[in-house]
Amino acid sequence: MTAVHCNPATGRTTLSLTEWTFAAGDKSTCLLGKQATVCTVPHTINVVPGYEEYRGKVWYRTLLPKLPGSRFFLHFEGAYRDTRISVGKLRLAHTRSGYTPFTVEITRAVRMSEAPAAVTVSVDNRMSADALPYEKSFDWPADGGLIRPVSYWL
Repeated sequence: MTAVHCNPATGRTTLSLTEWTFAAGDKSTCLLGKQATVCTVPHTINVVPGYEEYRGKVWYRTLLPKLPGSRFFLHFEGAYRDTRISVGKLRLAHTRSGYTPFTVEITRAVRMSEAPAAVTVSVDNRMSADALPYEKSFDWPADGGLIRPVSYWL
């Protein structure tokens, strides 16, 4: 986390979540392996040497500090594409938003977690028959990952 500020539009304290552990693989356990590394979000696996053409799951994990507040949210300005969010052991959201911002309330999970709460995000950029772009009908790179900033709202 680098920046903390009060968002005048919402009146909420906002922490920019920039430092994440990152790894590619089918399961979140890849975050515990030797291939796990620290990255700065916004991030895409497709700029990592050797992964330029990678299609599959990418995992991210960061820790949230225990802070006072009555409700807590994660705000994603963009994650390409099939994204699943968990805090602690609770699976909280699934979206195929791609470039569209979305917000997830995490209050229950933060209260249930011991400090600090672990946020785990998987992002899968494989082509799909049930999401755009349809199968291989796309001539633009499908760069996968947390491609836009992520914030923790209190």
